[in-house]
Amino acid sequence: MQNKHILIVIKYGSFYGYCESIIKELAKKNKVTLCIQDENNINASKYFIDHRNSLVIEDSSLNKKVVLASSNKNLIITKGIKRTDSWVKPIIIIRETLNYLSYQIRGDNNTFLEVQTKYVSKKVINFLKLLKFRFIYKIVFKSLKLLHLFIPASWEIKNFISKINPDCIIVVGGNWPTRTKELSSEIDFINAANKLNISSILQVISWDNLTARGLYHYNPTLMLVWNKNHFNEALEIHKIPKKNLRMIGAPFMDKWFDKNNIRTKTEFYKEFDFEFNKPLVTYLGSAKNISKNEKIIVEKIFKKLSNHGYQMIVRPHGSNSEQFLNLDKDIKIIPTKGELPDTDDSKKLMIETLKYSDFTIGINTTAMIDSIILGTPCISLVKEEFSYNQIKTPHFHKVKNEGIFIEAIDEEESVLKITEFNKDEDSLISNKMDKFVENFCRPHGKNISAGRKTLEEISKLLTKAT
Repeated sequence: MQNKHILIVIKYGSFYGYCESIIKELAKKNKVTLCIQDENNINASKYFIDHRNSLVIEDSSLNKKVVLASSNKNLIITKGIKRTDSWVKPIIIIRETLNYLSYQIRGDNNTFLEVQTKYVSKKVINFLKLLKFRFIYKIVFKSLKLLHLFIPASWEIKNFISKINPDCIIVVGGNWPTRTKELSSEIDFINAANKLNISSILQVISWDNLTARGLYHYNPTLMLVWNKNHFNEALEIHKIPKKNLRMIGAPFMDKWFDKNNIRTKTEFYKEFDFEFNKPLVTYLGSAKNISKNEKIIVEKIFKKLSNHGYQMIVRPHGSNSEQFLNLDKDIKIIPTKGELPDTDDSKKLMIETLKYSDFTIGINTTAMIDSIILGTPCISLVKEEFSYNQIKTPHFHKVKNEGIFIEAIDEEESVLKITEFNKDEDSLISNKMDKFVENFCRPHGKNISAGRKTLEEISKLLTKAT
């Protein structure tokens, strides 16, 4: 496929890393317009479009800027347009209520249902609680879905698309809640594209996206899912027709399969003043909705590991580093405020940290999957107090059942699992990890990236359309 024009819509500038491999693959021989709806901040990092129409990340703590992507002859980066018409308020009410009802109907009583309640008015929730029975929820759900169908497509977005005149549109994410009074209107690009008879594509952004966010309120021409779990979730929860689904692998994780010019283990240890003859464990911090206080856990594990001659790193979640502000000064926090692995330096640092660790430990975070991909065994801390935010979340439960994590019920057992790990266990877990990586990230083979597979699927789609 070449000489086509693809419009890619992302909600936040920070989402670029989730579709980077797709953008780079498409832009080799085609024109790509990248539409960014919101410039945003993650802790010390700010994502914005500069005067040269480049996507830039600025780290205020380090006082430096890094260009993630620059506009060129094949890539145009532009600020997005949002729906602002008189339908915005009813749309927010209808969509967020549908999202809430979806959790109730499928019986997902976990931290993500709790998060969703923040986007629905208390009056609506109290009314729905009076109904009690699931079959009544289903009636209300179907009624709202029908009402939603009568809402016209956004004329603003249709005009925006018409001026760009793309051959197809890809929306990355598309089911984020409306966190402020401004509508999260990325999904409206799918509806507008369908009305304009332009091929529309949805890209699933993360491993938990289909079960831990809202619904996709319009069906695309194609939906790009990672693996069989995603495929089934798209069918069962989001009611995307089977003929519209394509498994491409995990675009966000393509970076871990690339050849990266990382430092040697000796250089990495020297940089952070580690003792080379001592094993290293990295604790992987989770997001706020998973755990707000891992400090006590980390310090307990560190103390017990130290007694066995182990060293430790804490790698904070990018949006939840504040919990480690008063951590024991002997525990190294790398990077200090957390970060997404989206610049060359941040990717290399994460690869080095995970590859040169003997084990990682976490509760419920994507970095645990990253650890498995990079070949480092991961201890899953499955304390009872975490069940609501961990085992009861469908995405984690499914991965847990693959047997790729070494489970520990508390801090003491996690240290025991590490110190008593033997060669037989290493062989068994390594085989499970390898099989998981292939099924989860690269279902078409370890050498076929999600970016490349996306190019193939879009090429087939546009060839068929002509």
